[in-house]
Amino acid sequence: MRKLIYLIAFICCIYPQAVYTEQDSIAFVYIMQYAQEQKMDTLSINEIVAKIGSFFIGSDYHISPIEPDGDEEKLVVHLSGFDCYTLVEASLASARMIKLKKRTFFEFIEELKKIRYRGGELNGYTSRLHYFSDWIFDNSARGIVEDITKKNGGSRYNKRINFMGSNPDKYLRLENPENHKSIREIEKTINRRDYYFIPKEKLKFYEKKIPNGTIIGITTNINGLDISHTGIAIRKEDKKIYFLHAPSGGKKIQITQMPLAEYLKRNKTQTGVMLAFPLEP
Repeated sequence: MRKLIYLIAFICCIYPQAVYTEQDSIAFVYIMQYAQEQKMDTLSINEIVAKIGSFFIGSDYHISPIEPDGDEEKLVVHLSGFDCYTLVEASLASARMIKLKKRTFFEFIEELKKIRYRGGELNGYTSRLHYFSDWIFDNSARGIVEDITKKNGGSRYNKRINFMGSNPDKYLRLENPENHKSIREIEKTINRRDYYFIPKEKLKFYEKKIPNGTIIGITTNINGLDISHTGIAIRKEDKKIYFLHAPSGGKKIQITQMPLAEYLKRNKTQTGVMLAFPLEP
């Protein structure tokens, strides 16, 4: 174990765009060990996403864990705690590692970069896929996930997305005029696309079609925002879909006690879901 950790630390030193701690590299080793013990490489990738996500249950919720210090965009690896976005990223990146039979922390960083940034390339703050609808579109275009919302009962999602561009004061890095201008252009691009969502009132009729391990983006009625929360679909013995997520407010990574359809009903700002199915690499 010690030799493996030293090897990981050495490999990471040659990746200057990444920010991580020794704790993160050790957590990665435990993830890979767990996957090997569970023989996850024999499973479909969506089942692996569900299992890896469940492995993180009990981990702490951390607010915005991937924002680096300073103005330069860096790929922050943070496995000691998660927000809803990074929980999805870590689960999917780990699942891809397992299916591709990759084992090093360096390769994990590469998988994270591929998922987190537009076109898989880190090129400044606005190359990060900040809007989750944009994340679904970009990762679908590159064959990492498939947007299965429309074929599972989705309706047209007609909403103008401009939250970041309209609220630059909420984002430290948007104090930079070039970043703000770039985000505005990205929002225009998003608004030219066709998106679909399953309204929460209809979800109970379609949940039987949602595969275990599907990545879920929860749409919102917050002005200018597409998706306010993300997580992973978990199908329990009652055949219903539950929601594995990183709830805010100092809570731990958990699966909802009620089915996803009921969970959404109880939140007035949540309007429905978008679905991204992990594809075999």
